[in-house]
Amino acid sequence: MKTKKTNNFLISYILISILFAIISYFYIDIQLNTAIENNITDNVKYVAEIITDIGNGKYYYTILILLILYFYLINKNKILLRKVNFSLLLMLSANIITYISKFVIGRSRPHMYLSQEKYEFIPFNFNNSYDYASMPSGHTQTSFTVAVILCTFFPKYKYLFIAIAILSSLSRVVLSAHWLSDIVIGAVFGITIPILIIKKYKDKF
Repeated sequence: MKTKKTNNFLISYILISILFAIISYFYIDIQLNTAIENNITDNVKYVAEIITDIGNGKYYYTILILLILYFYLINKNKILLRKVNFSLLLMLSANIITYISKFVIGRSRPHMYLSQEKYEFIPFNFNNSYDYASMPSGHTQTSFTVAVILCTFFPKYKYLFIAIAILSSLSRVVLSAHWLSDIVIGAVFGITIPILIIKKYKDKF
């Protein structure tokens, strides 16, 4: 019964998110990013630049690798080592799928519109891989994947973890690094990929 409820939730969540992303693409993205770019202050941008680092994967990979070394060489706690290894698996899986999707989708970033009025998709773009890697948002995916991992191990603080992930994701729009629809899809990747893997392999870890 619990598995069925989870499946229904994920399907509903994915469909609603895709629908909202489509609406955002046509009616919200350009207007929102243009308004932010024209009205943002240096103080707001400074705070957003600090918050956005929450979604930087290098910090989490560094922590996970250090924990693996600690539990393997010093503490030798096999149970915790398995949990850390599992967390690394979740991070890598979600990141790899997200970055492949960025390349396949090839959506132009907001700065391309703000400077050149380019609002387009060029799938499999080899020449401008950064400029056409807007969807899904990698920082958003990472933030939500970390939130899912932490919610799994520390469910008591789940609302805090989710709130931090949302805040980190919104900072990407504030900084004109992504469109609103990019972070919506990034959250889908960040939530659904680890949850599906947890469902499949949780008994082993």
